[in-house]
Amino acid sequence: MRVGLIIFGLLFSFLPIQADVGPKPQIILTIENAPNEPFYVDLLVRKSGSNESLLNLEEYDPNMIEALKSQESLGWYPALVNGTQTRLMGNIIPEYVDQVAICTFSQSIPDEYRVILVTRSGIVRISETLETKAFLTRIEFDAVSGKISSSNWIWSSVLAFVMMLVPTFLIEGFLLWVFKLFNRHNIKVFSITNLLTQVFLLLTSAFVYYYFGLVMVIFVVILDEWVILIIETFIFARFLDHPSMKRKIFYGITANILSFFIGLVNAMYFQ
Repeated sequence: MRVGLIIFGLLFSFLPIQADVGPKPQIILTIENAPNEPFYVDLLVRKSGSNESLLNLEEYDPNMIEALKSQESLGWYPALVNGTQTRLMGNIIPEYVDQVAICTFSQSIPDEYRVILVTRSGIVRISETLETKAFLTRIEFDAVSGKISSSNWIWSSVLAFVMMLVPTFLIEGFLLWVFKLFNRHNIKVFSITNLLTQVFLLLTSAFVYYYFGLVMVIFVVILDEWVILIIETFIFARFLDHPSMKRKIFYGITANILSFFIGLVNAMYFQ
C-alpha cells in the first residue's frame, strides 16, 4: 500500500474530477513562453462541427476568432469555436496556475488534432498533427516556436516509485528490528518481496491509468493492495527466519498497514 497511494496523490493533483459522471478523457495543454498579450488557444479538427459552439462568441475578440478560423480553407476547423459533432468542453482563454498558462479540453476528445494559438497582435502558431492515444494526454506547446512535446508519464511513474521505495524500506526495515526479526536472511527476504510487489503495483496502476483512466485504476489499486497484503504476509510467514509464526504474520500485517498510512500522508502532501 505504498506506490498506489502516491500514484493516487499524483493522479488527483493532475486530473480534475467532473461532478456529473466522474472523470472524462482530457487533454491538458501547458503553454510555454506564453505571450505577454491576450491570446486564445483552440484545437483544430478535420471536420466542421454539427453542433453550435458552447462559447458565447460575442464575448471574444472578433479578429482573434477569425484568426482561429484561418486554417479552414486547408480543412482544419477550430473545435471550440465552431462546435464539434460531439461535445468538446473547454475554453479558448487559458487559465493560469502558479503563473503557468494551461488549457484543458475534456469529454469528447478528437482522435486527431492540431493546436492553434493566436494573439491580439496577429501572431498565429500552429502545431504539428497529434493523435489521441490515452485517456489523459499532457502536452506542452511552445508559443514561440510552435513546437509541441508530451510529458514523460513513464518518468512520473518511476519518480512516484522511488519516492515511496526509500521510506517504505526504512520504515518496514525498522519494524524488522522492532519485531526482533532483523538479520541478514530476513533483510534479504523483506527487500526482494517489497521490491517485487511495488514493481507489480506500479506497472498495473500505470498501465490501467494510461489506457483506461482514473476510475478504473482506483478499483485496480484497491484490489492490488489487498492482494499484496495477503501475498506479503504469506511470504513473511513462510520465509522469515523466526520460530514464532504469529510474530511473522503480525509483522506482515503491521508493515502493510503502516505503509498504507505513510503512503496516505505522502499522497496528501504531493497533492
